[in-house]
Amino acid sequence: MNSPSQPDNRLNRIEQRLTETEALIQRQSIMLNRLRERLIHTSHSDEWCSVQFSELFRIMARDVRELRTTLIWSVVSDQPISAELLQVLLWATVMGDEESEPPRGSPFCSN
Repeated sequence: MNSPSQPDNRLNRIEQRLTETEALIQRQSIMLNRLRERLIHTSHSDEWCSVQFSELFRIMARDVRELRTTLIWSVVSDQPISAELLQVLLWATVMGDEESEPPRGSPFCSN
């Protein structure tokens, strides 16, 4: 009933399955390495973008300060300036754009 070729056939199928599994594991390893390389590249790219973005904001903040200083000096050089107007201009320079609401009763305030 059990022929001698039947155990050989089973061994061949087992060996074939093991070979297929080994090839599958190798392909999976290659894909994992590729994904790891992409992840490393992406994290370096994100770090680079973050550095560039922060540098951009630093330069913009410096330029805004310089523009406000230029504005103050141009107003001062054009005409006599009141202490109140100077205070409003300095207030805008110190507080930044988010909170640059001048004090009430100033020439720039419509209320």
